[in-house]
Amino acid sequence: MVAYNILEIRRGKGTYVTEKVLEQPQDLEQLSTVKVNAKDLYEMRLIFEPEAAYFAAVRGTDAEIKRILDYGKRIEDEIRNGKDRTKDEHSFHKAIAQATHNEFIINQKSIGGGI
Repeated sequence: MVAYNILEIRRGKGTYVTEKVLEQPQDLEQLSTVKVNAKDLYEMRLIFEPEAAYFAAVRGTDAEIKRILDYGKRIEDEIRNGKDRTKDEHSFHKAIAQATHNEFIINQKSIGGGI
């Protein structure tokens, strides 16, 4: 959901719904009656993210895989140097989604989600 600007992670502060979603709540209309806590969201990510990574690894082009790995290296460097990695994590997850070549995963914002 971070990759599609639905949620924003603020290190040390928590996860927040973005202004984009607050301005366009119809994007989340199907999920409007769902109550989600952090544990449920974490479990959902555990279910979807490994499979998305699998399909990205199997279907991704050499250039897409390189891009994912480059973002991973950047994120590691940012962690080591105590820098904010939010932007690169967003790009990393978006790159994985694109490499799956699965239109449903790529366009998750239509149902308010994303990996």
